[in-house]
Amino acid sequence: MPVVLFYSDNNDAPGDWEKALGAHVADLDFRAGADRIGDPAEI
Repeated sequence: MPVVLFYSDNNDAPGDWEKALGAHVADLDFRAGADRIGDPAEI
């Protein structure tokens, strides 16, 4: 999976795109974990 780095030149609170990106990455991590342990419905 390609890794994409985003550079932000400000240190203020996360913007909408940063929040959306964070949620997307968390979702990808969750899906990857779910793929490793199997479908939770099967456990």
